[in-house]
Amino acid sequence: MSSKTLTFYNSISNATKRLRTPIQIVLTLSLDKPVKHRNSTEPYEERTAESQLPIAWQVLNFDLPNSPRSLSVDYTEDFGVTEVTSEIKGVYQPGLSAFGVSTGKLVKYSGQIWSSDTLQTHGSPLKYFTIQNNAEHAADMALCSYSLGEQDEHQPYIPVVFLGPLGSGCEFHCTTPVFLQAYLTVNHRRGQRLAQPVVEQNFLFKDSTGKAAPKVLANFKTKCAFQVYSLTNGQIMLEMTSNRD
Repeated sequence: MSSKTLTFYNSISNATKRLRTPIQIVLTLSLDKPVKHRNSTEPYEERTAESQLPIAWQVLNFDLPNSPRSLSVDYTEDFGVTEVTSEIKGVYQPGLSAFGVSTGKLVKYSGQIWSSDTLQTHGSPLKYFTIQNNAEHAADMALCSYSLGEQDEHQPYIPVVFLGPLGSGCEFHCTTPVFLQAYLTVNHRRGQRLAQPVVEQNFLFKDSTGKAAPKVLANFKTKCAFQVYSLTNGQIMLEMTSNRD
């Protein structure tokens, strides 16, 4: 998929809206539907998987007064799945390998070995993909960035959505991320799980009533700009200023 750029400005020339204190912003991605958990063999019991707290996809540090006036994030909507382990402080570390996911695909995990097939359907096209654990042990699964542009030598597959534990012989039915949210955080790292109070109180994309209103990824054009600034009472605001090709 083509790359998109999200640019976050902390000041604009001759503008009264500017950031007046050092802050950290974490960007997270989320799904629009609950993940389904299903046994891959009879009796095929299916349930809604336990919802998980978001994890940090990107971390933006505005270290005033030495911070640049803008920070940019380049991304594509290419995602994969990887097994993860959790460190102290809830930082998810990806496995040594990952596998790309897309609608209608059956992704099979056999313990560091991945393969795929096409899901069989006799009706309308499927709107989800399936992750199947064929290993002899349970595995913590996460969706991850799967674009070469987002990989680095230290952490090639960045976890973006923690799906939860998947038992041997079980499946997850899910979709790729749909929403983007931003949170005020302190000393967070990429892949780190956000605490419940942060999720409930520190979101920055909100509607006119103050309720959380995440951005829809599909609505972003090639170049999208945001401005982060301080109100006179110290409250931090984040608003979209442009969205264009």
